[in-house]
Amino acid sequence: MKKILQVLINKRNSKEHKLFLCLMTVIVTSLTLFTAFNALPLLEESIKQDLRQTTVGEADYVVTPKESALFEVPTIENGKSLNILALEGGITKERYAKVFIWELDYSKFLEVFGNTYMEKGEVTLPVTLNENQVLIMPDTSDKLNINEGDLVEFTVYGQKIYAEAVIAPRDNFFVKANGEVVVMGAEILRTALDIKENQVTLSYIYKTEKGADIKANLQKQNNEIIVKEAIDPEYISANMTTYYGIDFLILVFILLIARDILKSTGLIYVTERSRFIGTLRSNGAEKRLIVRLFSNIGIKVALKGSLFGMMIGMALLITFARFGIGLTNVLQAIDIIFLAIAVIGTGAVMTILSLLSFQRPVKQLLCKSDRSLLLENVSAEMQHEKERKMDYIYCILLLVFIILSFFLSRWDMGAVLLYVITFTFILIKSMKYLFLKLKKTIQQKTGKGLFLIAAKNVGTNVYLRKTLSLTITISLFITIIGILIFSVLDAMTSFYRDYKSDAYIRVEDGKGFSDTELDKVERLSDITDTYLYYTGKVTIVTKEDERQVKVVGLDDPIDYNDNFMNLNLDWVKGFDIATFTQSRNAILSEILCNRFGFQLGDTVTLYDGESQKDYYIAGITPSLQELGDAIYISRYDSEFLGGSIKNGLYLKCTNMANMEDSIENILYERTYTFKDVTEMKQNDVTNGMQIIIFFVSFATLVGMASITGIYSNYKLSYMMRRKEFAILVSTGYSKKNIFHILMGEITLISLIGYLIGMLIMWVIKKPLESLMKFVELPIELNLSGLIFLALFFVVLINTLLNIVLAHKSSQLSAEGIIEVLKK
Repeated sequence: MKKILQVLINKRNSKEHKLFLCLMTVIVTSLTLFTAFNALPLLEESIKQDLRQTTVGEADYVVTPKESALFEVPTIENGKSLNILALEGGITKERYAKVFIWELDYSKFLEVFGNTYMEKGEVTLPVTLNENQVLIMPDTSDKLNINEGDLVEFTVYGQKIYAEAVIAPRDNFFVKANGEVVVMGAEILRTALDIKENQVTLSYIYKTEKGADIKANLQKQNNEIIVKEAIDPEYISANMTTYYGIDFLILVFILLIARDILKSTGLIYVTERSRFIGTLRSNGAEKRLIVRLFSNIGIKVALKGSLFGMMIGMALLITFARFGIGLTNVLQAIDIIFLAIAVIGTGAVMTILSLLSFQRPVKQLLCKSDRSLLLENVSAEMQHEKERKMDYIYCILLLVFIILSFFLSRWDMGAVLLYVITFTFILIKSMKYLFLKLKKTIQQKTGKGLFLIAAKNVGTNVYLRKTLSLTITISLFITIIGILIFSVLDAMTSFYRDYKSDAYIRVEDGKGFSDTELDKVERLSDITDTYLYYTGKVTIVTKEDERQVKVVGLDDPIDYNDNFMNLNLDWVKGFDIATFTQSRNAILSEILCNRFGFQLGDTVTLYDGESQKDYYIAGITPSLQELGDAIYISRYDSEFLGGSIKNGLYLKCTNMANMEDSIENILYERTYTFKDVTEMKQNDVTNGMQIIIFFVSFATLVGMASITGIYSNYKLSYMMRRKEFAILVSTGYSKKNIFHILMGEITLISLIGYLIGMLIMWVIKKPLESLMKFVELPIELNLSGLIFLALFFVVLINTLLNIVLAHKSSQLSAEGIIEVLKK
């Protein structure tokens, strides 16, 4: 019996279009799930590569001194070292500019920083430097009008050095991120300043042996140095939190879409075989055997689709990694563990979804009698849904939730999840109630207008209603992704994403700003606001470890957070922020808290080179300033860290064009650094764009899955309505009339789905902002008109695609009409 039933099933499936649509859904969903799983380790490698390209090259460790500027080069037994004498100096040609001069072994410099991948090909640094040559970055050469081969004058600690200029290639990533660095060959600075050969200010350790405890060995030789991992694992972890959150959002949407498509396809496939199932039952087939046979269909579809989907997904991953985020060695970047999880997870999820989509409707049909399965049109029951009198309450609750979202300003994680789940449930129930009301209203309308017929079909046909719900889903997803893309582009520029100021100045001669200098700066016509602070270095001391980090002394953390640096502060519960400067209080980065195990309310010990002080951790910030190695303290203790010296100034300006020249005229006698932060944001070459590519890539994949589902629903609709079309033709409707009806259906569904998608986005804006905060991307969502315009074009493309399908489906031959009417 089992073999006979299997033969019958296979025979019926051999020419079945519905299974092909189901298979396509599984393929598209599988490749999206598989790619989403495996994209995370690739993105992690991308962040590491960004850091290598811009800051640490091929280095594994970075060595700096604790206090003095110079330290003796330690012995490296399990690796190589690039030892650098990095000093502050000036360069003069027509005008003066501050630079950081690196004297080093140029051949080793190329080993560490020379091979940086570029989007448009490899852009390499010059192969060699002569003794009298110096490598100058394009930013400096443009500022001072220096050309290749020019003789330039350098000033370092009062000593003048002359060298021939070699202009670095503009598109090299190291060059972009180190615009004020100039590179000299060995011995030029040492000879001029009488510095010993084994004394340096910075050392990069690279090509280290795996398993060697480099950090412990170096610090054992010299306890006056600081050894840090070149690629900070805590910084990587903090960045990856964002990707994990967005990946989860994408997975939720793709699973919702896949479930809807597979459920619809499986339901239609099974119910259209109700008489066949009735025949099997009347001939003695057991229920268990029938369920198993249809389950096997779902499993076969899942396995075939998953296999093809993962194969395509692997090809997309390699393409995405190589050309999207610029990984040079893709295969090494793919994590075997994630790959195995992706294969097992994708296969399991698709098997469960596909199995349930075939199994559940079979079990529901088997609850009916054999007679009803043979004689009744079971599939017609799909067209009818009962209206419940009290369902109007859901519409009232939906209105309440819309109003509520505009009055609640603070959300925690539990509230966000509860809101999203409850809102989704109420929205679905409300839409269902409204469509049932619309259906009743439309059915009562009389007339033969083509648009009225199309409206009735949208309100009453199960396939078209499912298409509408799917259109709403894809509209909402594309709207959310579009808004996130625009908002991230507006707010996230990696290292400099938190700056609200336009520029900053730091004087570096051991003195703070004078009142006269501050008055002159504030009087500049383009300056709109300033913030004065202290900046320096401090060492965090614990029983197990210590770490030197940047310190910023603040007088008003609220003004600083609101107007100059977006810290997204999380304060100790009940802490009076106004008292921040009245005692030793500190704000630590989340990365430092994770590294040392600190929590809000703990005490951190800080060492300034002379004394140790305990500070109360009153706040935590997720900001990635200084790669998370930053701490903000009150200036309560004016002696600690030289805190009485205010040597930093943030500026907000209306015009940055000539601001640097204006500042130079005021501080011409001082040693200072001026940074145009707006330019830094524009030129930032770190992982800011990776998340944008991540968004766009998965929006495309989810869009493909959604359009596949919409197309399949339309296709199924036309296949199951051929008799309806034949009756219309036999009663006088032309093929053109039928095509206009189908166009009306598609237009109505696209327009309603587009409008409802925008409405839902408008309602969930605040909860979504809160959700993004929990995935370490605290941005304000920008509801730009361009986003909705982009969504309109996506909906338009989908509409045109389905109009082509409608035109094909409306071309019924005379012979075909007769055959359909006979059934």
